Amino acid sequence: MLGSAMESVQSKQDAELIQTSSVLQGAGVVHIFALGLSARQFLIPHFEALSRHGARQLLVCSEGREAHDAATRGQMRFEPVGIAQSINPFSDLLAVLKLFSLLRRERPALVVAHMSKAAAIGLCAAFFSRVSRRVYYNHGMALFSARGPKRALLWLIERLSCAAATRVFFCSESTRAEALRLGVVSPAKARVVGSGSIAGVDTTLFAPRDSASKDAARKAINIPIDKVSIGFVGRQVPHKGLLTVLEAWRALEDEVRQRAVLVIVGGMPTATIAEAIDSAASEDPSIIVAGTRSDMPNVYAALDVVVLPSWHEGFPYSLLEAQSCGIPAIASAVTGNVDAIIPEVTGLLVPPRDPVALSAAIKRLIDQPGLRRRLGESATERVRQSFSRERVVSNHLAVYAEQVSPISVP
Repeated sequence: MLGSAMESVQSKQDAELIQTSSVLQGAGVVHIFALGLSARQFLIPHFEALSRHGARQLLVCSEGREAHDAATRGQMRFEPVGIAQSINPFSDLLAVLKLFSLLRRERPALVVAHMSKAAAIGLCAAFFSRVSRRVYYNHGMALFSARGPKRALLWLIERLSCAAATRVFFCSESTRAEALRLGVVSPAKARVVGSGSIAGVDTTLFAPRDSASKDAARKAINIPIDKVSIGFVGRQVPHKGLLTVLEAWRALEDEVRQRAVLVIVGGMPTATIAEAIDSAASEDPSIIVAGTRSDMPNVYAALDVVVLPSWHEGFPYSLLEAQSCGIPAIASAVTGNVDAIIPEVTGLLVPPRDPVALSAAIKRLIDQPGLRRRLGESATERVRQSFSRERVVSNHLAVYAEQVSPISVP
């Protein structure tokens, strides 16, 4: 009986895959980014899946090695169009005109623009060139933590991007809910694909390690075997909350810090944050600065806990990757993070910009190895069930097919 049910499910999945392939075969899809780095970091699994199913893809973004790498790996064409990160009326108008000409020539079935600035520029061009299917893929919004005139400007950009789109995909349910609350998008356009995340996690690569492998990984970063390792993983920019981590670490009692180490992994620090890291590490031997690393599965293997007290997120990869490796996380209760963590089940949530609450949560997990283990095991199971790369990319592939289908509703 069970075998027959499983065969039925598999047959249904196979039929859906055949239908998806038939719809995508030969369909023109244009992906627009401001930076090739973003395409390479987040979308290569999408590019590869679409190419396997016969889509004709074009990557459009600023010239650079990352863009060429993403296009090559995704088996797609690349055309450079510079899209400035900052507001620049002259260069922005030039980018719209270039994209208008390109899209009139290509006549794609679908345009997908990623992140706020590229979406505002790219989807306006797509609208005026009469591309009927225009998707804004929102990776998260700086608007959520901005203040004053900057907040008003970011709201206008988001509103423009959503207005020019026929669909708006959000990478997490919390970002969708907040965007609706702020009135930047209509409920009819806003959607989360599956359970969220852009491309999920390679759960084979990011997997729990045995004790010998963990010990070896610790030695590679000079983490003492007998210490509880608390790791911050991410870009060293203000909204990631590293200064809150340093303040929380200083608030721990000396006896607690003697049993643990804080490992800082990542790069691209602002001048203020670089100075704060140097000062903290020079004064406190329990702080280890590991820098930028390319061997992230080994980094997670060396950690016992990951902390991310950010001000806003889309759907943070560091939390999913850590949890996939069996590492519990402590994060601020903000957009994105609240989708990645089930409090007291797969990790802990604390109020944003609250070093006292973060310090208490860190101490709790330093003191309770059994809790760390329970949270980590639950986290791994949740990532495997809902956020594996295969599941997330498969969900997106079906949505791409839906968008290019002649019978889909724009």
